[in-house]
Amino acid sequence: WDEFPMARAHFFFETPDECCDTRFPEACTVVDVDASVTNGGGGAGDDGADSEYTTLGPRTIDDFDGEQRGLPFDFGTPVPQWRLDDTVSYSGTSSITNIPWSNTTNTNTADLTLKISLGGKSTVRCMALIDINMPYDFFYLEVNGERRNTFYARLGEWFPLQSGLLPGENTLVFRVEESEFEHGLGGERDVANLGSGRVWLDDCDVGRY
Repeated sequence: WDEFPMARAHFFFETPDECCDTRFPEACTVVDVDASVTNGGGGAGDDGADSEYTTLGPRTIDDFDGEQRGLPFDFGTPVPQWRLDDTVSYSGTSSITNIPWSNTTNTNTADLTLKISLGGKSTVRCMALIDINMPYDFFYLEVNGERRNTFYARLGEWFPLQSGLLPGENTLVFRVEESEFEHGLGGERDVANLGSGRVWLDDCDVGRY
């Protein structure tokens, strides 16, 4: 834009579809930034109420800053199980985190769900901060019913959580689950050594690589 000012006219089009056809003929997602946001979702490429799955373009990113979501996450229906958190983040100002058991009617899992339709092989990648620990709880990413990544102990630093995705419809569930193990520890949880039971995600990215 700044390097070639004489070419700026080539970036303007009469309609979004014209822009897609001209600049990105192979794959393109039109985003309505004024669309209403529900369940923490309503992101790019929403296929409407008749489809459970949102069609994504070659790359879609959600940094959880601001009200508009880049990815159509369901934070929990009908009772929210995840929420935005403006006190912890990998970058920017916010991340998302699971709601502690005592603050929801769901007593054994906290699910963050993403239903997307992809035009090619892709990778989902989120920066994750994990503060769970057995014998209390554990965390995993499930893709189309298959558990891909499972964590049983806290990790002290942000790290990239990622998994491959196939073309077509994909259902991803980021789940914090309460352990059924009878630990017999009693009293209050030792948060300093056994974690808080929380997981934070930031800068989630779904793209073809």
